[in-house]
Amino acid sequence: EEEIEFTVGEQFFIRYPDDGQVFPGGGNFYFQWDTPGFRQGVKVEFRLIIAAIIPEYADSPEEAIELGYNPVFYFNSEWSELPIGEWPYVELGYSVQLNFWYFTFISDTGMEQFKCGFDYAWRMDAREVIDGFESGSGDQGLWGWPEPVHSVVRKFTWGENPSGLVSPVGDDVLPLFMWDNIGCAEDGFDIQISPIEDEDFADSWGADFISTPFQYPADAPGLIPGKSYKWRVRVHSLTGNTNWSQIETFTIQDIELIEPQIGKIVESVRPYFNIDSPANISHYELLIGDENDEYVEQVEIYNREVEITALPWQYPSQNMEKGLFPNMVYYWKLLMFDGSGNILGDIEDYEVMGNFRVMPIILTEPSHGGTNIPLDQKFIWDGPISVPSYELWLSDDQDPEVENHKVFINITGSKSLD
Repeated sequence: EEEIEFTVGEQFFIRYPDDGQVFPGGGNFYFQWDTPGFRQGVKVEFRLIIAAIIPEYADSPEEAIELGYNPVFYFNSEWSELPIGEWPYVELGYSVQLNFWYFTFISDTGMEQFKCGFDYAWRMDAREVIDGFESGSGDQGLWGWPEPVHSVVRKFTWGENPSGLVSPVGDDVLPLFMWDNIGCAEDGFDIQISPIEDEDFADSWGADFISTPFQYPADAPGLIPGKSYKWRVRVHSLTGNTNWSQIETFTIQDIELIEPQIGKIVESVRPYFNIDSPANISHYELLIGDENDEYVEQVEIYNREVEITALPWQYPSQNMEKGLFPNMVYYWKLLMFDGSGNILGDIEDYEVMGNFRVMPIILTEPSHGGTNIPLDQKFIWDGPISVPSYELWLSDDQDPEVENHKVFINITGSKSLD
């Protein structure tokens, strides 16, 4: 007895989308495959299966197809008619390439549109259909029964991952983020921004339904000068399963002291305070301690009494209890706040900006140790600008430190007394 082995249907093959095909902006495309190439008149049915590839549900395109469900997208035509003309397809005696367009298929079958930004697996199944034939097990043909013939599984991407990310230059605490738009991202994008040391974005700030370019909002937690951050974006989806872009980084410009410089002798009891800082810091608050408060912890001189919204800022006119005094050393800090009134970072992280000394009072006339002083001697001195008034104390040679003055005179608006 002689056996003959032969293979049928070997030309059944899917062609397009090809494996790894990417449709960057989504849009229309076609599905194409080769028929088995049977003799003329053989009828063949086809079944299309498409599944989004969700890593939490499937480790491979094949597993995504076999799973039978996922929360993003799963479609099985269940041997229903495909838009290829006559149905079932009737072979011509040779293999033919069949195809239909994606948008046409949606219109004809009611299939949902793909979700932008996902990878998809697809497979075509086929089986012969013989009119009037049914086996005892219910098979309606020979080829593709009882299990249909499966094509290979291929993967394509509909709507690529966001690319072209442009990081902020860092001169603004409300920076602008930009990336390439994607045509099918009808619901916009998601963004995550996190300190650079946060490896898995666990402490990130995020926003969704945004578009490019995107400006960091004023009511979001403030970005801190001198700190580095990383960010990424993805196409928005209700399930949140789209792939994130590559990670980019940026650094917010650190503050730079302008005045008063460290150790400077200032010529006014109302000095100016100024720094070079990134734009859009909502306001500043000043703390000043005296020479015994090097770390500005007691803050007995000036403690955040006003919100400073513009720099440079001049120390205000003060009374005798709270003013800055000649020849005194002071230490200072400047706190920064975001648009919601929250401090940028932690107050413990703020370092002392520096120290300064107010110009001392210099007595010029009469000179120290002078003799033959006339009874109508004019008293002249030099001192810092903006001192509202002086007190002239006089005593005799028995009180060289003028601790128990015999004469007390208040002088306003002058640096001399006739």
